Amino acid sequence: MAVPSKTPARRSAARMAPLLPTPAQDDPWPALLAAALSIDLATLRQFIQAMADKGDPVDSARMFLDPVYAFRRLAAAHAGSDESLRSLSLRLFEPCQQFEERRRNEVVRLSRH
Repeated sequence: MAVPSKTPARRSAARMAPLLPTPAQDDPWPALLAAALSIDLATLRQFIQAMADKGDPVDSARMFLDPVYAFRRLAAAHAGSDESLRSLSLRLFEPCQQFEERRRNEVVRLSRH
């Protein structure tokens, strides 16, 4: 009987593949969410914390899944008087807009098939 190692074994990419979920061919969301990670997560965390500090909590998952919600949260932050929060909202606006454009393009592409 083999004794288990106390250090994790290195796994080849081929052996790791089954551990990752395989999205359905027609489901664009996993790939889009992965692409959304191009949004600076440190900035997003700062934004979420700053909004919470102001008493206006932000649901981080909805920032990726619900573009109307995301843009409303960014607009609310930008409309306020807190300059640091306004700056954070501006830094997040363009990446969120690019993510929404990718999402819309994918929906259009899938509707053609």
